[in-house]
Amino acid sequence: DTIIWLTDSVQLFPSGGVSYLWSPPGTLSCLTCINPYAFPKVKTKYKVISTDINGCHDTANLEVGIKTHVVSAVAEGGEICQEEKITLGITGGQTYLWAPSESLNDATSPTPVAFPMDNTKYRVVAYEGRCIPDTNYVDVIVHPKPTVTIRGEQTIVAGTSADIIASGNHIIRFLWSPAATLSCSDCSDPVATPYKTTTYTVKVFTKYECVDSADVTIKVLCDETQLYIPNTFTPNGDGMNDIFMVRGTGIDRLQTFRIYSRWGEVLFERNNVTVNDKTHGWDGSFNGTQLPPDVYVYIVEAYCENGELLKMKGDVTIIR
Repeated sequence: DTIIWLTDSVQLFPSGGVSYLWSPPGTLSCLTCINPYAFPKVKTKYKVISTDINGCHDTANLEVGIKTHVVSAVAEGGEICQEEKITLGITGGQTYLWAPSESLNDATSPTPVAFPMDNTKYRVVAYEGRCIPDTNYVDVIVHPKPTVTIRGEQTIVAGTSADIIASGNHIIRFLWSPAATLSCSDCSDPVATPYKTTTYTVKVFTKYECVDSADVTIKVLCDETQLYIPNTFTPNGDGMNDIFMVRGTGIDRLQTFRIYSRWGEVLFERNNVTVNDKTHGWDGSFNGTQLPPDVYVYIVEAYCENGELLKMKGDVTIIR
């Protein structure tokens, strides 16, 4: 048994005899041929009677079906965001023609890539032989992308903060990175406290998970305003202003903290210590002896959190 397209023909191939007689007539190229051609207009059952060299007979039947209409199957469409792509698909034909073709990479492919900017209903016609073509439709829904802008690009001193604000359209969710130096990673207006120059990126999402993004850079400077060093202290044991120490913000560590006499003698030194710590300060003594009221020179070398090195020199007065 076999199936052919309408108006096509098929050749028949019997075996086992030396002569054959085919029926019914009318849609066969001949009735006594060994291999006649059949060209039915409707489904037809053919019978062949074979005769062997001894005059014995046998009968066989063959059904030829007719395919008049292409039967195709199209894959479902889908939902995409603007500027995204989706692959369409169809099977069941030999050739295809999609429309509208302007937003397709190949209007004759069984698997074209579609990139519509708006909701689009695609029509695809499947062809095969002389059969009646089959037509299908595919819907692609296009969701708008969000739009986002950021305000707040600025230059700050290490240890201080900056406000940054993201705003736009169709936004239901924010995601900031890097998040470690932000007050929040899923809000629209985080406070940034970077210790070095940092570019922050915000991704915004719609309810359909369409995405847009934007960047903002906060530059971080290292300068002397980050250190506070007094010019006097009173090491008299009353618990107030007894220690000469380095205070600061945005400072990673003190590389060097030295005190000199007016003649250049080193009276006190600390290396690689933290700021804002009294245990690393000077109590106004040298070799266990309290020094007299006088003016002393200090040198401070401090690393900011952004890696830059600050160097400061000044004098401090002991008051007793």
